Amino acid sequence: MLKEQQLSAIDFTYVNMQGVECGIEVATNSYSDSDIAGKEICSEIINVPVSYVGA
Repeated sequence: MLKEQQLSAIDFTYVNMQGVECGIEVATNSYSDSDIAGKEICSEIINVPVSYVGA
């Protein structure tokens, strides 16, 4: 996965007020579908849902 450049770490995680760990990714217009897919794979591996915000 890493050699094929399919995995891409999300920007950061935090624990919300309900005690649930959440992820945030600051996405730009230059992100490709494969970039987003790599973020989703990371989210699944670390078992943390990711939300995207625009930059």
